[in-house]
This record gives sequence, structure tokens and C-alpha cells, in this order.
Amino acid sequence: MDNRLTLLHQLADLIGKESDLNELLESMSHIAKDLVEADRCSIYIYDHSRHLLQTTVAHGVEGKITIPLGSGIAGYVAEHKSVQLVNDTELDSRFKCEVDKATGYQTRNILTLPIEDREKNLLGVIQLLNKKEGDFIDEDTNTVQLLTQYLGLLLENAVWREELEKKVQSKTDELQRVVNILQYKVATNAQKSQNKDKALASAILLKQKQEMLTLIAAQWENPLDELLGISKAFTLQAELETVTSSDIVVKME
Repeated sequence: MDNRLTLLHQLADLIGKESDLNELLESMSHIAKDLVEADRCSIYIYDHSRHLLQTTVAHGVEGKITIPLGSGIAGYVAEHKSVQLVNDTELDSRFKCEVDKATGYQTRNILTLPIEDREKNLLGVIQLLNKKEGDFIDEDTNTVQLLTQYLGLLLENAVWREELEKKVQSKTDELQRVVNILQYKVATNAQKSQNKDKALASAILLKQKQEMLTLIAAQWENPLDELLGISKAFTLQAELETVTSSDIVVKME
């Protein structure tokens, strides 16, 4: 019992220090295995969208194990959210030996418990394999149930964090789209304003030219005046040609 208390204290200390979920689950699987003196431990996460269990930790197995909801002992536990203590796998028709055949391992007995959140929603399953001495007992079940409460909190927080990150990313993307639209509108309006200023300046310049020529033409009273007026008109027109639209805009400002 003292050894179990020590391991539980280690667990509490680990949760306080470790922030990476996968590392936490790996460490907790070893603590669970040591708590009940089992040979191996697997931790499955429940995929709600596909109704599947998939291992994040599986001692002695390379890669991931995927189990449909309701299939095998782990799938049964997930479906019914009930503890299953099986001390002779050969007598339990739910036991699937495919993994044993693939790895060469021989599973004699299994202790399997659901992992739930505070509202009793399924998050995953923890499974202990092969008690090192004798059979799994009710005390082992009680010990692992305590551990599943920690696991439930960890996974619930992980799900909450993932959903929060998705919402933040969605809002960030939405805000970026709004910024892009505003930038486009500002650039478009600036271009329109610039074009409008140029058009206005050109109109003013043309009007000034016309007024000047009209003024000169009004002074033509005789042929000599006409010749002088034409000369003045050309001179003033040449001077006006050197005035640009931008000069007028600057003066207007």
C-alpha cells in the first residue's frame, strides 16, 4: 500500500510539472502498470466522429491499435462504459487475439476501465495486461479507477484546449479577411480620389486657357489689334502649357 501511495504522489507531481499530453499519458501508463503490477498498459482515445478507439500508448506494440466501438473487450468497455475484469481471456469470446498473433505476445488476463469526463462522457479506455503474479483483484480496479479520474481531467482539458485553439484560429482568420477587405477598399478609394483630383485639375486648367483666349479675343478691334491679340494668345497659351495639373492641385491645397 505504501508503494501505491508513493506512485500516486509521483503522479500528482508529474501532472504539476509536465505539460505535453503525450508525455503525460506515456508516464501515466507506466505508473498504472506499476500500481497494479501488470506487465503492459494501453491507453486508447475515443474518436467521437468515427466511433473508434485508437491507442496513444501501447506497451510492446509498434504503431497504433485501432478498435471499432463495441469490438473486443476495450470496445465493449467503451460502448457500455463499464469496468471489465477478465482473468482468463480464453474463456471470454470478446477477446480479440489479432494483436497477440501479430506481436507474439500472449495475453492471459485483462483489466479494462473507461476514461470519462466530469459529465460522464466517454474520452477513452485504459487497459492493463497480464498481472505479474496471480489474477487482477477488486483492489486493482479501485486503484486504477482513481487513476482514470486524473486521466479524465487531463483529456477533458486537452479537448477543451483544442476546441479553444480552433475557435481562436477561426476568429483570427475571420479578422484577417476583414483586414484584407478594408485594405483593398482603402487602396481603391485612394486611387479613385487621385484620379478625381487629376481630372479636376485638368478641367480647371482647360477652363483657364479658354477664359484667357476669350479675354484676348475681346480686345481685337482692328486688324493690327487682331495680329497683336493672336501673338499674345499664342504667348499666353505657351505659358499655360507649361503649367501641369499637379501644380494646380498644389495651389488648390
